[in-house]
Amino acid sequence: MVVISVSICTRAGKPLIARQFIDIGRSKIEGLLAAFPKLISSDKQHTYVETDSVRYVYQPLDTLYMILITNKASNIMEDLEILQLMTKLVPEFAKSFDESEILENVFELVFAFDEVISLGYREKVGIAQVKTFTEMESYEEKVQEMMAKNREREMSEIVKRRQKKIEEDKLNAKHGNMSSMSSMSSHSSGPTSYSNTSSAPSYYKPNDRPSNLASVPQTQTQSQTQTQAKHGMVLPKNTNKTNEYIKQLEKEGEVVRETIKGSAFATNTSASATPGKNRESIQIIVEEKVNIIMNHDGGLEHMRINGDCRINVVDSAAANSRIKLSYNNNKAIQYKVHPNIDRNAFTKQNILTLKDANKEFPVNLPTSILKWRFETKEESLVPITVNCWPTSPSGGTTTVNMEYELNDNNFELSNLCIAIPIPTGSAPVVNSVDGTTQYDSKSHCLLWKLDLVDASNSNGAMEFILPYNGNSSGFFPINLSFVSMKLFSGITVQEAQLNSNGSAVTFAVESTFSTEQYRIN
Repeated sequence: MVVISVSICTRAGKPLIARQFIDIGRSKIEGLLAAFPKLISSDKQHTYVETDSVRYVYQPLDTLYMILITNKASNIMEDLEILQLMTKLVPEFAKSFDESEILENVFELVFAFDEVISLGYREKVGIAQVKTFTEMESYEEKVQEMMAKNREREMSEIVKRRQKKIEEDKLNAKHGNMSSMSSMSSHSSGPTSYSNTSSAPSYYKPNDRPSNLASVPQTQTQSQTQTQAKHGMVLPKNTNKTNEYIKQLEKEGEVVRETIKGSAFATNTSASATPGKNRESIQIIVEEKVNIIMNHDGGLEHMRINGDCRINVVDSAAANSRIKLSYNNNKAIQYKVHPNIDRNAFTKQNILTLKDANKEFPVNLPTSILKWRFETKEESLVPITVNCWPTSPSGGTTTVNMEYELNDNNFELSNLCIAIPIPTGSAPVVNSVDGTTQYDSKSHCLLWKLDLVDASNSNGAMEFILPYNGNSSGFFPINLSFVSMKLFSGITVQEAQLNSNGSAVTFAVESTFSTEQYRIN
């Protein structure tokens, strides 16, 4: 049996989709499709017609035809099965059998046809498998994308806080520079005489002069104007509020000099403000990925944890620093430091520092400096376990009871998601659940979600029912995903110091413990 082409065409023979599976020219396939409407007869109810060279197996779809063109030696029963499968696939990718809907989803339909037929021969696939293959969805990829988005949000918050701090430092520096200039001017200019009629300060443009300054004639000389401009900020005319403001400045240590008696004042600070440093000179990212494979009847096949510690120097002044760590004294955890890191300092003092004192960490480039690995088959070390109990089918209905248990109450698991395959392909009825559930029609999975699992809700249960008579293995494999801020290795950063003088360096730590894969077979 060789399938030459699968086509969807109008009643007039105009092809909307024509997917060929053997080497055949475009003109020939267009000729075959154009001849098809002339071959069918309205008084016959056959679903196929033949010519001297090919066989048309077809099915009406409202105003369209689904056509399977094969050679005459093909098995007509298998051809009809393929045609039925193709017909069922169309509404899965197009909303209706309308011509516009078919044209809008033409590529999706072509990809689906390719999954059913390969090189003219049928593949042993069903509708659910075709949808899975065409969607190309990965549960692990979704988890990684979710974690990446969380990290991006956290980093954006850090960047916003740092930008705000930089703006504050710039304002402080500007205020300090203005105060310093005012102080220098007050020491060098000496007493200044003014006429009875004061003029507006020259550093205000005529159109930009504040409204609270009185409009006065400009009779002051250019030298007097320049001298007055050096005095800094000019306050409005003498009022009770002004006097109170001046007294407050004097209490705070400000030196206030009267420039025009009863008219305006200039403030002067005794010392200029210096811009502060950024809060976090070093960013330390500590990540652990756990890979767990368990059996549904109990037993741990393997549990593997890979850890990575990266340093990102934000302030170049802190590029030559050392980091003091603390971690669990578990000999089963194998630690490896970067070749440029002093191994002896880490082994004996738990300090991460460069082996060569003359070298520095790269600035604004996250660099991995420590990795570790842990493997075990001890089930008690698994952070959380899940049990699934499908009952024996009775009356065509299966009841599934599930439960989770947090083995270590010190862990706080966020965004826990347990994905249970649903073999029927339709949403089950959830009778009771701790948390929330969501049915994913694309992956045919029931998602059991909990925002947080800790000591207060260390165990929970869910029950759902569905019409199913098959084996309990249809509810496996079950996949879990979660994120925790507590590390399995217990690594924490105690302090960061400069190697040159031992002074403290500000740092920020981001720690995550997440699932790379957690599957129950």
